Amino acid sequence: MDDPDQLPFPSRNVLMKTNIQGAIYTSLFDCSKRKFSPPDRYKYRVLKKLLRLLEDSVEDPEEDEISDDLCDCFAELVRKPLASEIDASRRKCYVTYTFPNTSSNASTVTMLESPSLMASSGTTGLRTWDAALYLATCLSSPSGREFVKDKSILELGAGLGFLSIFCVQHLGAKSALITDGNGELVKDSKENIRINGLGDSGKINSAVLTWGDKLGSNTDGGNGGSFCYDLVLGADMVYDPTSFRPLFSTLKQLFNENIKLKVLISTAVRRESTLEVFLSACEAHNFSVTHLEAPMIPENEQLGFFHSSFAPIYIYLITYSGKSA
Repeated sequence: MDDPDQLPFPSRNVLMKTNIQGAIYTSLFDCSKRKFSPPDRYKYRVLKKLLRLLEDSVEDPEEDEISDDLCDCFAELVRKPLASEIDASRRKCYVTYTFPNTSSNASTVTMLESPSLMASSGTTGLRTWDAALYLATCLSSPSGREFVKDKSILELGAGLGFLSIFCVQHLGAKSALITDGNGELVKDSKENIRINGLGDSGKINSAVLTWGDKLGSNTDGGNGGSFCYDLVLGADMVYDPTSFRPLFSTLKQLFNENIKLKVLISTAVRRESTLEVFLSACEAHNFSVTHLEAPMIPENEQLGFFHSSFAPIYIYLITYSGKSA
């Protein structure tokens, strides 16, 4: 969830249009129109900044109007007891991610997640990270959809399952299995499947999978004991060199099931040295790695799945180059 102080707002000429203010209220703050709303403190901070911008944009008090609905909503929030910033950051809340599109009816994925960078348990999987949003943006393109449409997908280190849910719900994936080594995250991912209306679809499920362990019946994705997937997805998995060996062990098992398997890994590059270790290890395990050229869109030009462009994010296609994994 973006910091309200960093949110881009329309220009003064656009903001002062009554229909624009009405659309902002209806799409963002009208609880009767939104099934899943962000926390009250977050709405308060966004509205506070928005109303300040509107007040500063007034040039003719008799002609320029500020939406009563926006003002009434803010007044109601002011009267409410709001959680502190620290408490709010620790609570799970609904975050809705919008498909990159200029349409007012753009598709969305709603996730129940935590705004904090790390949960008290030490896991980082309680939120959707930029590398996943960037990969989803690329998969939304015509060439990206070819990786997903009618394919069976296994997501590794999935956290709350954003990518799998998006692929099944909007990109035509045949099926998807969300996996993570943390049982609590897997439990939460099941709730996110339900939130997005896929609970009874039979197309998506989640299971605990610890890298390096032998694939078990819980990771067959409902394929009758088969682990033959078409595509493996992973985001922000390349940051700890100690995890590479068990990760490669799992990938080898999956390649043994389907030698034509494709693996897409999206990673935010925080340390070039760690990435170099990963790429060298891939070569040592007979994996072919292709860097997929996908330009990062500046933040002020993004149309959806908004993500930071501060750190470079790379997407790698991994296939098996040997005769036997």
